[in-house]
Amino acid sequence: MAAAFALRKPGEVGPVTRTRAGYNVIQFQEREAPRLRPFDDVKGDIFAKVRRDVIEDARKAYMAKMIKDPPARANEALIEKINREARAAAAASEGTAPGKP
Repeated sequence: MAAAFALRKPGEVGPVTRTRAGYNVIQFQEREAPRLRPFDDVKGDIFAKVRRDVIEDARKAYMAKMIKDPPARANEALIEKINREARAAAAASEGTAPGKP
């Protein structure tokens, strides 16, 4: 990208540059004078950027909260295994098969 901005005169060709997409040759065509664009032309871009920023801020706040104070989670499979083993041990001590009265 720096090669593109180094070109000063229309028609000037920059060096061959390599990017992830392949090799590029840049030719300077023309320079437009800076100008203010009408709000109606840019409001979609502005709203999209504000929306992305709000979503990113909310995501960062959520991730920070999850790292600082993660929610408690139950390991349902482990709980069920412990219950089965406890029932089997209780049944064995009473002399009955598990699940039988």
